[in-house]
Amino acid sequence: MIDSSVQEFRYQLLSDISDPDNGNLSEEYPVERFTEYVTAMLSESGASFDLSIGHIERQFGSRSVRCDAWGADLSEGRLDLVVSDYFGVDNPETINKSNLESSLKRALRLLEFCKKTQLSEIEPASKTYDCVSLVKEVLGSIGQVRLHYLTDSEISLREEPEVIGPSGVDIQIHKWDIVRLSRAQASEANQERIEIDLVKRFGRGLPCLSMPGNSDEYSGYLAILPGEWLADLYEEYAGRMMELNVRSFLQQKGKVNKGIRDTIINEPSRFLAYNNGISATVESLEVERNDSGQEVITSMRGLQIVNGGQTVASIHRAKKADRCSHLQRVAVQAKITKVNPESLDELVPKISRFSNTQNKVNEADFAANDSFHVEIERLSQTVWTPGQQFKWFYERARGQYQVAKSRNSTTPARRKQFETINPSSKKFVKTDLAKYENAWAQLPYIVSRGAQKNFVHYMSKVKRERKNEVPDVGFFKDLISKAIIFKNAESIARKHAFSAYRANAVAYTVALLSNKTYGRIVLRNVWNRQEVTQPINKVLFDWMPEVLDRIIESAGGRNITEWAKREECWEAVKEMEFVIPEALEAELSQGDHLPTVGEDARKGKITMTPEGRRNIALTMGLDAEMWWKITKWGQKSGELTEFQCSLATTMAGYALGQWVKVPSVKQAKHSAKIVADLQESGVLKRLEEDEVDGE
Repeated sequence: MIDSSVQEFRYQLLSDISDPDNGNLSEEYPVERFTEYVTAMLSESGASFDLSIGHIERQFGSRSVRCDAWGADLSEGRLDLVVSDYFGVDNPETINKSNLESSLKRALRLLEFCKKTQLSEIEPASKTYDCVSLVKEVLGSIGQVRLHYLTDSEISLREEPEVIGPSGVDIQIHKWDIVRLSRAQASEANQERIEIDLVKRFGRGLPCLSMPGNSDEYSGYLAILPGEWLADLYEEYAGRMMELNVRSFLQQKGKVNKGIRDTIINEPSRFLAYNNGISATVESLEVERNDSGQEVITSMRGLQIVNGGQTVASIHRAKKADRCSHLQRVAVQAKITKVNPESLDELVPKISRFSNTQNKVNEADFAANDSFHVEIERLSQTVWTPGQQFKWFYERARGQYQVAKSRNSTTPARRKQFETINPSSKKFVKTDLAKYENAWAQLPYIVSRGAQKNFVHYMSKVKRERKNEVPDVGFFKDLISKAIIFKNAESIARKHAFSAYRANAVAYTVALLSNKTYGRIVLRNVWNRQEVTQPINKVLFDWMPEVLDRIIESAGGRNITEWAKREECWEAVKEMEFVIPEALEAELSQGDHLPTVGEDARKGKITMTPEGRRNIALTMGLDAEMWWKITKWGQKSGELTEFQCSLATTMAGYALGQWVKVPSVKQAKHSAKIVADLQESGVLKRLEEDEVDGE
């Protein structure tokens, strides 16, 4: 019997999926919306996902093939396939072993279907084409297939399903029914931590040395962890046990991973001598003494690896990608700190901060992980929309909305009041925030890389460009304006009923609107109206089909989803010659003139030529870091004149200020030439990849 909390979660899930005005879901059909809802939820909980969503059901010989989402991670040698059974009713029938096996086998049969199906037989603009082309591309490079079964029903099994995959391919099955989904959301909302019974999981406890004279705030333990254990834990929990790890959070690049990998593969017995090990925190642990009197940790709750995330990820990758079979010879030193609950919020960030010394980590790295989102959450709770009609609800952890609604539902009247003030259609999460910001920042190819990768990119940019700045009311209002534009574009995409690549069409069209209007859309007007104007809506509607056609056409036969993740795709879309309609031109800032600074501003308004607009777009297409790299490279190489270096420095300053100051026509002419020359010579690409020394 499903308890009341699970039933309440089901009601909310059904409501969200069936609500046509729910801008958090971009897919059209119920099973696709369910898949989108659940995979987004799991992704935010730390699951490693980069999925394309689409319901595929085909007859293959005498049997059928079915899949609802797919994705690959070649760095891990892994293919993810999702199959969803969505019923959309209050009390669906329970899923038994036979039901589950049937669905999983239909999903696994997709591999053979893709292998034998010719792409020429499939419509290129379809989701089936995207799926088949991706699977064909990766089939020879994967060693693991993860089958994810999602359902809004309850799974009841006496024994596990039996599914056999191709020879040499490891098959993993992950089952998510309504009960487990409800618990996952509750865990995230309440920040419930990972619980590990070491004896049950690994057959023995972990010998340790406890610190004498422990304080009331914490107690410390030293231990040697087998590499095999860490790989196993990372396989299951991945990002969940790295939530407090700054380096994992920001996915910083460095030379550490290669060294760690080489040691694991070539000198496993020396790993303990070469590597600094890991620092971890736990909320509680159980310690016993074995027959010889040695202290042994038997279980842990709330495990968080706050330093050494690269070490753990590298060990896991050595097992998965490099097929390393000697991880039992890899010994990893571990400092484990049990922090008392009342000291958790204060001590854990400091432990993380002071432990991270293997590579340089700035203070802003830590602020990005907490204060930025805490402040966005605070603003969402205090800033009313014009006329105090309602608020936009920011879920810093998925499930907070449902918790808040339950807390405010002691009577039907209070529940209705909460829903009026906090409509579910105005709810957004961390990955949504990054999507809105990066699309408007003209980075649709980053948005197309998936929620988690886009989020990591955005937070790296926040750390780099905003440093210790805390979001203010103005930032929040502009963010919501971008959200309104993006959600409007998603609504338009549903009206167009594209057969595939809807998310790409939305991100690219929003980015193109930002690009072609050169920052002249007054975001504060969007905030004041809480909707886009008719001219903006018409442009998005008219441009979107052509943008999608350009994405598909420019792919040149390549996998379209993968192509949309590349900057070259954005370059192809930016070349489209769209004219801003008069109705939209009339409502842009300074009418048909671009706001400028410097000499042009003193002379008054000037009408922009197409060439001038292109120059400004090219200039504003680079961020502050890239303009700064150009400056340093020009100074060191002598390839740029003193004037050009000075101009690049000025552009870096404008970019750092979010282009509140827009380059003048003359500035843009000269800076665009710098960009074009560096693009032609290949220097710009090398600077982007950090292959050119700019120091």
